[in-house]
Amino acid sequence: MVYDVQGDNTLKALTLDYDFFGDDYFELYVINDSTIELYHPSSGTTYEFSGRGYQQYLKTGKDIQTKKRTKTSNPIMKVERKKVK
Repeated sequence: MVYDVQGDNTLKALTLDYDFFGDDYFELYVINDSTIELYHPSSGTTYEFSGRGYQQYLKTGKDIQTKKRTKTSNPIMKVERKKVK
């Protein structure tokens, strides 16, 4: 699950819930429109992912109004930043 962090637009909290192995927690940093960084505080490991930038996909057909994507709000998690900027 992805959580918003109050007061920090560049940081998200990401938790992965594994069926048999427990949970993993990452700090997800939005570097720019095409790059994100995942920081795993337990191991101190940083992963960086780059993409091609924003690509818009539009749906076509009769029911366009019902198939449009909508912006969702993530729940807010109280997080103390572990990685130093």
